[in-house]
Amino acid sequence: MFASTMQFFRMFMEPLRLRRSVLNSDAVMRPWDNRLLLGELLFKLLRDNPETPFTDRDCDRWEPMLEKKMAKRWDMHFDSNPLGERSFFGITPNQRIHILYALCEWR
Repeated sequence: MFASTMQFFRMFMEPLRLRRSVLNSDAVMRPWDNRLLLGELLFKLLRDNPETPFTDRDCDRWEPMLEKKMAKRWDMHFDSNPLGERSFFGITPNQRIHILYALCEWR
């Protein structure tokens, strides 16, 4: 699943306007150390309009967007909502990869 997720990011790097540094396993393994990069990536996967530019203010806007999307669609990929009682930073790296994978499919 990790390889599929990374392949998605490589394929859609230009349309998503991702910086090459976003394609890094550290962002998933150590999210607190990579909060800005991860915030940019998640915002770009979650935004409704793909043309909406990313700004520094958007770095903190992705969390409510993710919670809302997961509340609506978690049952398409998960047995239970992995964000039910925890934040994205409080779940395991494997759960973060599963969420990123689901966001790639939903995109």
